[in-house]
Amino acid sequence: MRTGAMRVAAVQTIALGVALSGCSSDLAEPTGSDLPVFRAAAEPALEIGVLDGAEDYSFGRLAGVIRLDDGGLAVSDAMSNRISVFEPDGTIRLTFGGEGEGPGEFRSLSRIYARGDSLFAFDARGGRLSVFDTDGEYLGQGDRDALGGDAAFRLDVWLYGRYWIDGGLDAASRERVRSTLDRLPSLRGVATFRIVRVAEDGSLWIRAPESGPTHRWTVVSSDGSPQAVIDTPSRLSVDVIEDGRVSGRWRDESEVHFVRTYALEEPDERTPAPAWLLASEAAASTDVAPDADEFRAAITRTIMGMARAQEIHYSENYSYTADIGALGDQFQQPEDISVYVIDAGTRGWAAVYSHPQLNYICALSYGTTEAVGWSPGAITCADDPANRGTGDPGAGQR
Repeated sequence: MRTGAMRVAAVQTIALGVALSGCSSDLAEPTGSDLPVFRAAAEPALEIGVLDGAEDYSFGRLAGVIRLDDGGLAVSDAMSNRISVFEPDGTIRLTFGGEGEGPGEFRSLSRIYARGDSLFAFDARGGRLSVFDTDGEYLGQGDRDALGGDAAFRLDVWLYGRYWIDGGLDAASRERVRSTLDRLPSLRGVATFRIVRVAEDGSLWIRAPESGPTHRWTVVSSDGSPQAVIDTPSRLSVDVIEDGRVSGRWRDESEVHFVRTYALEEPDERTPAPAWLLASEAAASTDVAPDADEFRAAITRTIMGMARAQEIHYSENYSYTADIGALGDQFQQPEDISVYVIDAGTRGWAAVYSHPQLNYICALSYGTTEAVGWSPGAITCADDPANRGTGDPGAGQR
């Protein structure tokens, strides 16, 4: 058991094929539809955190992890409302912020972002974006709307078609992500959606929201070509995807939070690309799509029913739940609407709702959860890619 001291191991970068940086030209070429498989190493290359010990290395509830230009890591803790900056070897460099409503303080610290020599920190409860220099000096308030250029999805969690996207903070990055997703086969006809992480090199890591001991990602280059398959521990919330390693927030069995970096090991096998990624539009279901207005009305009823059930669960357990079955008879899920809970805990929950015959998803973020920057409690729907550039907002109008 980890107690008392921070555990640190040297970070090693292991190439993926030639390297998992850059686009498809940097990767080992897939053989036909077979892709190389990479896995996070059995042990982390770097772990920061303690069960008991120095306050600088104790985390209450990590909200975000970012890599700085000098190789260090900056993390935000939503429980202590502090930002901590660590050296590349995991030793503490500085801590700033704290609980409060004054300059440089937070009511509910959420994610942090690095742009040039500045750090931006989002207060989910106050809706403020605070700006600091890399020494932790408070510089003033930033414009959160200007970062993403999107009134509905102000920061880096947003929806597009059948995708829940984490990354692409600015408008130009989002346009690149949309262009790549537009090149992929339609997901219409499937009951679920896909989760997307945007890597440092602009490639996309895409996975179905399955559960299990690992998450399997398919790496897609900017032209939509599948390049590799990556397995990461399901307890790791991947925040940073770099050359040959991933970093993020780790939760152990007791829900204690750590920062971890994993090296990605050399491939020892190949696997076929996911069938959905190789499918053509013609393979999608041809059933008639439901009326969009009726679908939104059905989603509204579903969300209201789930919200009531979640509140009852909270009153009995002091926490919301990601297990729909735990809501019991309090929530009846419609047969034609799929529901997937992205995140749930003591401070809120977020869930996605989809219909197999519609080319977009809707979602709700309640409280301070993973949908960073959304309007809490508001039903939000994605843009339908089929209507892109036509001037018709279509079914995905928010």
